[in-house]
Amino acid sequence: MKIELHLPRSRVVVDESIELHVRLINDGPTPVRVPDPFVNDAWQPAYVLTGPAFPTGKRFTARSSTSRDARARPDDVPLQMIDLSPGAVHEGEIPLSQWISIDTPGAYTLVAELELPAELAGGTALAVRSAPLPF
Repeated sequence: MKIELHLPRSRVVVDESIELHVRLINDGPTPVRVPDPFVNDAWQPAYVLTGPAFPTGKRFTARSSTSRDARARPDDVPLQMIDLSPGAVHEGEIPLSQWISIDTPGAYTLVAELELPAELAGGTALAVRSAPLPF
């Protein structure tokens, strides 16, 4: 299982609208069950932005960005899961600049982290981290 992050360009302007392209790829030999990252209630994957405005890193999710609920794992909020067969890809855009405010200029790095216990991931625990995306 892999997560890939892409921006339309490597340089952005402070307070500019930024769409982040997220790609989940099942590069393994068996099907995997993962949360749909494009659902506003999703508390997985989590994203960590590090840079001048967040020197120690700022962790956020779709849920923490679109609601007032910033709990890391809200047991009363089910994830909307999708099944990815071997070789399958699930991809789309997230409104990064709406989910987190980047109002200080400088170099930033973004990573996505997906961590699910076996009971949520269809029998096998998942721990996946994207490559850092500098911008």
